[in-house]
Formats: sequence, structure tokens, C-alpha cells
Amino acid sequence: FFSGIPEFHNDDLTMVNFEGTLTNATKYANKTFVFKGPAKYAEILPAGSIDVTTVANNHSMDYLQAGFDDTVRNLEPYVAVSGYNRMPVVDVKGVKIGFASNTGWAFDAAQKKFIENAITNLRAAGADIIVFNYHWGVERSYQSNPTQRAIGRYCIDMGADLVIGHHPHVVQEVENYKGKAIAYSLGNLVFGGNRNPQEKNCLIFRQNFTVNLNTKQITASDYQALPYRVSSVNYRNDYHPVKMQ
Repeated sequence: FFSGIPEFHNDDLTMVNFEGTLTNATKYANKTFVFKGPAKYAEILPAGSIDVTTVANNHSMDYLQAGFDDTVRNLEPYVAVSGYNRMPVVDVKGVKIGFASNTGWAFDAAQKKFIENAITNLRAAGADIIVFNYHWGVERSYQSNPTQRAIGRYCIDMGADLVIGHHPHVVQEVENYKGKAIAYSLGNLVFGGNRNPQEKNCLIFRQNFTVNLNTKQITASDYQALPYRVSSVNYRNDYHPVKMQ
């Protein structure tokens, strides 16, 4: 599935949103769409050179708490799992990167507390760089809304270095806020929810950090928003993303 994305195979760390469950549970949430697969599907992620997944999204509880717990347990042998109270710190070439993930339907006191506590806890765990993932926004909207912007900017204000968003299923804008990037929605990637989605455009967001290994300070940063398509063909979804020509 990820063999058409060379950036995943030649970077230092790859992070994705894992939107579904890996479980044998049969009791499911009362909702229109529920997603699940067998535990062995977790092996697809390291095969695609993926290192970190977030499970903070509106499908992680499709098969209730048992399904969520199974999913985390099945993912953890292969990738670091970020979501809600799970905040992994991953060492990359001597630099420790901390990950926090949440849903962002409201910017309220609880959301602010989550952000503040995440920053505090990740710094205490030794994180030199902090990345937030947020599942937020309105489906099929090509523009971020005020709630997304308030949450993303608050993350940066509190000390985050990068904010990545998803949920709208389409690409939204990237904001440079105080010299740091907020990518509001990357769209879909390997997307099993539709055999032929009308919107096939998506982004691979590639963030580059230069870090002084003595002081652990970020000395430079830049990014590329790389245009991709969720399918290598236009007439159906073959689940094989390729770069747009």
C-alpha cells in the first residue's frame, strides 16, 4: 500500500493516523460506519516504514472499549501508539520526539488542560520536539474552522513544535504560526472507506528539523507539503497512493 510513497522510506520517522480497529470484537457502536480488520493487518505499517500512529479519532471506538484495547495491543509490537493518555517519546538520531493526540471538536477548558498537561508531561519525559495530532474539523470542508485554528494555535503557544490535523477527508490549508506549522487536514491516504472517492487529492506533510545535539535546541526548520493521490488510477480506489505529476 505504501510502496508508492518514497518519502516514507527515506525519512527518519513516519507518522500516520490509524482510523479503524484491529479486533475480533463483535459488539459495535451504533453509527453509520464502523471499521475493523484482523490483528495481522498491523504488519502493513512497518512494511510501509511507519513508526508512529495516532488512534485519537472518531473510529477508534467503533467496537467499543474492547475493540480499542485490542487495537492498541495489536499495534504496539510494530509502532509507537499515540492517543489520549498515550504519549510516546521516540528517539531519532539522539533527538527525542514526543507525540500527543486528541480529538478537537471543542476548544474548551478540558481541551486546554489536555494540551497543557501533554506539554508538561512530554517535556518531563525528555522530549526535545513535541508533535500534536488532532482529529477535528468538518468533513469535506476545504477550510479550517475557528475551533481548529484556536486549538492548533494554542498548542504552539504552549510549546508544541508541529500540529498535524485530519478528519475532513479533504486537504485544508497549512498555516505558519509563529514560525511553526499547523497542517489542518492532510485528507485521506490509504483509505479503505470508499471504493472510488470523488476527492482523491491528499498531502504528505514533510517536516524537517535541524537540532543542535549538544543543546537539543531546534536551530532550523522547514517543511514541504507534497501533493499525492490516494489511488494510482482515476477510475477506482486501488489503495496505492502516488505523487501527483
